[in-house]
Amino acid sequence: IKTGAYAVYTNSSISWKAQGQALVTLANHLVFVVKYRPKALTNEILLDAESICSESAEKTSFEIIEFGGEADHIHLLVQIPPTLAVCQIVKVLKGNTAGYSEQNTGTI
Repeated sequence: IKTGAYAVYTNSSISWKAQGQALVTLANHLVFVVKYRPKALTNEILLDAESICSESAEKTSFEIIEFGGEADHIHLLVQIPPTLAVCQIVKVLKGNTAGYSEQNTGTI
């Protein structure tokens, strides 16, 4: 897609973003593991975690491209703007999901 002096290219669900005179894309694969790896994540918890992560993404200005999980871990493929560090995204996601976990299961 040509817009002005730059173009935005899309390859599957990851797109290039204009940042000044540069086109950038920063995609990160994040894996969150349940402490001590018990099989604690049910389908209901995974669905709730996905909605919590989506809300966090909207508020923090990053995109969740893929979300998945199993009984002992969660996978996310996120696209972040160059103005955010990966550690900021991890902090937001872990903080919000840990708060949910503590409220609903009594554990983190």
